[in-house]
Amino acid sequence: MDKLIGFLVQRIRYFLIVYVFPSSKKNIKVECPCCGWKGTNFMPFGVVLRKNAQCPKCLSVERHRLYYLYLSKILPKEKITTMLHVSPEKCFHSLFSKHKNIKYTSIDIDKKKAMMTEDITDLSFPKKHV
Repeated sequence: MDKLIGFLVQRIRYFLIVYVFPSSKKNIKVECPCCGWKGTNFMPFGVVLRKNAQCPKCLSVERHRLYYLYLSKILPKEKITTMLHVSPEKCFHSLFSKHKNIKYTSIDIDKKKAMMTEDITDLSFPKKHV
């Protein structure tokens, strides 16, 4: 119970820092490449809390920000590309939708989390697409 209360206090604290009392421009130390949020630091995150890990706006963590930066460098600019994103992370949707040459489809077993509902063990796509 104490861990839950501590977790909720941390979330409320960071919500206040981010949305109610935003940082002045001179105190900005970090910026999220996924959503553009800027602040003094990211929120702690994880079962064993890692400091400066999660963006308070888009909830991306370190690996998401790294993938985002990497993908933004390597994605083709002109070549038509088809992409199937399984169990999509929200922070990548904006990156993929910026590129008009990418035919992007996201799938998940939960219909609220993706463009299409699919079970990866039993895909409905024709065999040539898988």
